[in-house]
Amino acid sequence: MEQPISYSTTDLLASVVENATGMRPNILRANIPEADYGFNAFQLREGNQHIDSVISDARARISRLLPQGITVSTTGNFINFNISNAMLAQTAGNIAEKPNGGIEMPDQQKTMVEYFSPNTNKPAHLGHLRNLALGKSLSATLAFLGHDVLEANLTNDRGAHICKSMLAYQLFGEDSTPESTGIKGDHFVGDYYVRYEKALQQEIAPVIARLRAEPENAAKLKRKAELEEELRPIIEKEKAQQEADKVAKKTAKDTRTPEEKARIKDLKKELEKLGKINDEIKDEAKKESSLEKQVSAMLIKWEAGDPETRALWEKMNGWVLGGFQETLKRMNVHFDVEYFESEIYNMGRDIVMDGLAKGIFERDPSGAVIADLQKLGIQKNEGKKVLLRSDGTTVYTTQDLAIAKRKMEEHGLDNSFYVVAGEQDDHFRALFGILKALGYEWVDKLKHMSYGMVELPEGRMKSREGTVVDVDDLLNELRDKVKAIAAEKGNETMSDEDADKIGKAAAQYYLLSVRPESGMKFDPEESVSFEGKTGPYILYQYVRTGKILEQAGQQICPSGTAQQGCPSGAGQQTSEAPQPQDEPNFNLLQEPIEHELLLKLVEFTEKMRAVQKTMDQTLIATYVYELAQTFSNFYSKCPVIKGDKTPPELSQARLKLVEYTHTLLKQSLDLLAIETVEKM
Repeated sequence: MEQPISYSTTDLLASVVENATGMRPNILRANIPEADYGFNAFQLREGNQHIDSVISDARARISRLLPQGITVSTTGNFINFNISNAMLAQTAGNIAEKPNGGIEMPDQQKTMVEYFSPNTNKPAHLGHLRNLALGKSLSATLAFLGHDVLEANLTNDRGAHICKSMLAYQLFGEDSTPESTGIKGDHFVGDYYVRYEKALQQEIAPVIARLRAEPENAAKLKRKAELEEELRPIIEKEKAQQEADKVAKKTAKDTRTPEEKARIKDLKKELEKLGKINDEIKDEAKKESSLEKQVSAMLIKWEAGDPETRALWEKMNGWVLGGFQETLKRMNVHFDVEYFESEIYNMGRDIVMDGLAKGIFERDPSGAVIADLQKLGIQKNEGKKVLLRSDGTTVYTTQDLAIAKRKMEEHGLDNSFYVVAGEQDDHFRALFGILKALGYEWVDKLKHMSYGMVELPEGRMKSREGTVVDVDDLLNELRDKVKAIAAEKGNETMSDEDADKIGKAAAQYYLLSVRPESGMKFDPEESVSFEGKTGPYILYQYVRTGKILEQAGQQICPSGTAQQGCPSGAGQQTSEAPQPQDEPNFNLLQEPIEHELLLKLVEFTEKMRAVQKTMDQTLIATYVYELAQTFSNFYSKCPVIKGDKTPPELSQARLKLVEYTHTLLKQSLDLLAIETVEKM
């Protein structure tokens, strides 16, 4: 039977079974050493058929249709398949040599990915680094899958938070500049944001103390402390039981009485209500703050176009934007489209006022324009979203309404992704619901790619308290750690450029190896390790494959020619070596690890199909690590170029495996937006 061209071993097997039995099964990797793939024959059973006769009949019919290179066997209720190295190698070659790895492409869709989206009152921090990692990788993945991708950035360059930095500079800046202080522009302005918060806390501290002492607040605070004390051992016990259940992989029986459960539930509800008392007191105290009043006045002046306010804003924004560009250049990030909140907020106001005129929105007693989310059917419980403050100034939601409309009008998008932290889940649910209430039919094309917060091992970072880790400082730390590790391993001449690339790869891989929706802790020390599931380890295996191919080129590539895996002008052809254009004899591959590497190579297409459905980049991160690890095992057990110890024909077959591995390591790293290096 003629062997079909395939990019998917599971598709090929499923098609054979379907032709033989009329049913297309779910083919999976077998979990026994003597089989590669298999499926449960119960899927073929009809009525009261005895499973043994089903298996016997199906095996016979499948055997007659299998192409050469595939054998069938049975184990229990499973029908299994073994695939020859020659067929696996052909499939791996098809995948490695085809630009899209054999993935079926839908009609080309125009897709925008908005990410980064910084505020111009502080430098990019570790949270932004996770955002950049996700946004870059999502863009690369969508492009690989056939989308016409536009990478976009919305800079939040106006609003109360920006005015806080501006006011602090007016109060404490004394006409200093980034140039006069030697501080990078975004860091310089960020320092004043922190100074504002410290001054505010100092100003409202006595007000908070007075409010806490008021009888009603004091009673609430006392009750909150009592509830926390009573619930602490209960909550700790519940957490311990959850961990035990996770280890045991089953849920232990809850022995508490219904009355006890009801009481604990009521206590937790009460504590939840009282949990906001400190924030409520702080918000009340801010109403008496002269600094907060000055910020509000400055924002009103800005929106009114006050020349002095606008001049200070342009100067400080210029400092921050210049700093951002330095960081983005270092991260190899370029945006196709740039939006600025300052350029679109009036468009958002127009949308809101139009919605107000149509009765979609309403004014609350303070005069603010709001969207009643319950009335609009956006959420079941009571909730109101402010769209314009009572003083007429705009908020985030206002400009997000405008930017969504502008994206669609300007680019006619099929998809629009927002890569924004999970803290904004409620915001985007409300935003999309409001757009739908306004009658925009394209709202279903908008997608929020939510992700969890990233912390350091020592805990959460807070910009206003100056406890964040800036991207620039973190990248410098990672670069220096990489150089130190390289020196320990004997490479004392690693350039800053290569060390920086490896450090960035360490961060990028670490941040993408955890599912986006999960919160995570970023451990710089662990991320730069050259061993284990890390970016540097994978890069090292990529470099190793390149070195092998380079070495092979010097031995077996014809002089003066350039071929894949061979440098131009490579060394002389030896008389014993096969011609490179000859088809390697993959039947010479007899080691189990060679078969395992081939199975891992052909897995690429299946992984990318899963990514196509889920947009889960951790699937790529896991795959590329497993491929690197499998190659490392192959390299330690199978000499590729060892002169007399490895016959030329076997060397050539193994070199093809190295070549395919090199290609798919590179492809996978590209999908993770990780820059490769050629030496380590």
